[in-house]
Amino acid sequence: DLDWAASLLDYAAHYRTLPQAQPLPASYYGFMQQLPLRQVDTLLGRYNQQLAYFLLSYGHYLVPTDTLSSTPAEAARLYARATADFGPTSTRDMAMYLLLSWKIDNSFPAVLAAYPTFKAQNQDSTLARDLRVLIKGRQRLQVGMPAPVFTLHDHTGKPVSLADFRGKVVYLDFWGTWCGPCMRELPSGKELRQHFAGRDVVFVYISVGDKEDTWQKVLASQQLTGLGSVQLHSENDKVGSDYQVSAFPTYVLIGRRGELLRLPAPR
Repeated sequence: DLDWAASLLDYAAHYRTLPQAQPLPASYYGFMQQLPLRQVDTLLGRYNQQLAYFLLSYGHYLVPTDTLSSTPAEAARLYARATADFGPTSTRDMAMYLLLSWKIDNSFPAVLAAYPTFKAQNQDSTLARDLRVLIKGRQRLQVGMPAPVFTLHDHTGKPVSLADFRGKVVYLDFWGTWCGPCMRELPSGKELRQHFAGRDVVFVYISVGDKEDTWQKVLASQQLTGLGSVQLHSENDKVGSDYQVSAFPTYVLIGRRGELLRLPAPR
């Protein structure tokens, strides 16, 4: 039932992005009343991947727009709505945590405004501490601040540092061969590199979560090691964590002096 509801919620979220989409009828969300949301904690017993999928989709239901409002009363309103659905349960708190952590990229001022309410509801729980860590990390990733430095090995085994590209605009792409959207966007990446050929722009691709032999095979088969392309392999997710990458692909624009220009940058 949770998977079924999550699919309907995801459909509504994607439908709203279509050109000239008409508003969905209010009755569309009637299925939410059929779910035993107040019993989820008891029925599942613990947080798992299935519940995570539903709660992420539930965020579309709570906030049916791209951005979160930063008005002082917004966080209290959202908590009241989630409490009406789930009751004062750990599932409610996880739903709010996922919503705020998801919105931290495009609604950071709103997440800052919502944090006191979140902390008051959760006291000094693990969720409150985790959200505080995300907020502090995002505060270090504001436009104009120094981009987190890194040194990784390229496809030839050579160490490459972000500092190597001072004086150029850096287009940073976090991706993986396991990521369907990443693979589908490879042709667009080639067109973009061709468009900026000969200019002071360097395209740096960081593979995350790939076995090196798989990564090397895809680089060769897709001819991804050409001029203007720097292919790097990350054995762990430290660099992605430093940039607070939560979805793949994620793009970052870094200026000539190593300062952040856009994070995330538009796809």
